[in-house]
Amino acid sequence: MSHVQRKQSSQPLAGHLVVFTGKLSTLGRKDARALVARLGGATADEVNARITMLVIGGEGFAGGASTSNKIRRVEELNAQQGLSIQVLDEEQFCRMVGEPTPSELTRQYYATRDLLARYRALREDHLRYLVKYGIIKPVLRTNADTFFAFQDLAAIKQANQEMSDGASFRSVLRTLLASRQGQLTFDFRLDAAPAKIVAHPAEALHRDVSLCCRHRFRATGSLSLRMTIVPCHPAPRPARFERAAERTSR
Repeated sequence: MSHVQRKQSSQPLAGHLVVFTGKLSTLGRKDARALVARLGGATADEVNARITMLVIGGEGFAGGASTSNKIRRVEELNAQQGLSIQVLDEEQFCRMVGEPTPSELTRQYYATRDLLARYRALREDHLRYLVKYGIIKPVLRTNADTFFAFQDLAAIKQANQEMSDGASFRSVLRTLLASRQGQLTFDFRLDAAPAKIVAHPAEALHRDVSLCCRHRFRATGSLSLRMTIVPCHPAPRPARFERAAERTSR
C-alpha cells in the first residue's frame, strides 16, 4: 500500500465539506463535526455549491417532516448546476468513517426504546432507577438512545413481571437489590486471581485427593470460586504421638 493509499484509508473524508441534516442516531452534532475534522474533512452549517456531502440523520426531522430544506437545496444544485453532491444516510456515513451503524448497535445490544416497547409495565424512569442502584448497567449511550447488554434482561424481565402482577416499583427494587447483594457468582476462568487459599487440615483427610478451594471476593461483593484438585499427603504426626508409639512398642 502506497503512502497516498494509507493516508486515504486513515482519512476517508479528506477534501470533503460535509453538512448534516436531521437528528443523528449515533453521534451528537458536535461529536460528528469533530469526527469529520479528525478524518480529514470539514463541516458547514448551510448547503451551498462548495459542499461535497450531505448526511441525513437516522432519527428524522423535527415535527415528523419527511424531508428538509437542506435536502431540497442539494437536489436543486445537483439538477440545475450539474453538481455531484453526495447524499448519504447515517448508515452509509457510519460505514464510510468506520463507526458502528445504528442497525449494528440494535442487533448487538438492547435499546431502551425497544425494551419499553416490549415490557409495557416499565417506564423510562424505572430503568433510570435500576441503573442508579446498580441493578442494570448501560453498555453504550448514543445521541438517541441508551443500550443494555443481554445479562441485564433477566432483571428487566423480573421487574416487568412483578409490576404486571401488581407489585409497586419500590418493592420490586428492594427485591432486586436483595437478590443482587446475595448473589453467588462462580468464576471458572483460568486467569481468575485468587485472594485467599483455604486448605483443609491434613488429619481430617483420608482420601487420595483433596479439593483446595481458592476463593476470591470481587469488588462487587460477589464470591468467585475456582477449584483445583491436588494430591493429599498425610501430615506428620506431632512429636508427642511419636514418643507414645515408642513406649508402646517397648
